[in-house]
Amino acid sequence: MHFTFLYDGAAQGTAEYPTLEEAVRSIELGQVDRTLWSIQYTDREGGIRVYRFPTDREVSDE
Repeated sequence: MHFTFLYDGAAQGTAEYPTLEEAVRSIELGQVDRTLWSIQYTDREGGIRVYRFPTDREVSDE
C-alpha cells in the first residue's frame, strides 16, 4: 500500500508498506511526540483515508 506521511498537515514523504499497521509503526519508532503526524492512504474501496495518532484522550482511525 502507498502511504503519504503528513506533519502538521504538510506532506513530508511517501513510502510503501504492506499494511497500515506497519506504516504507523514506522512513525512510532522514530518520533517521541506523534500528535502532529498523520498518514494518508487509499483504502481497499478506493477512498482516501487519514490515520491520525491519538492524543492522550482519544482513539484514532477516522
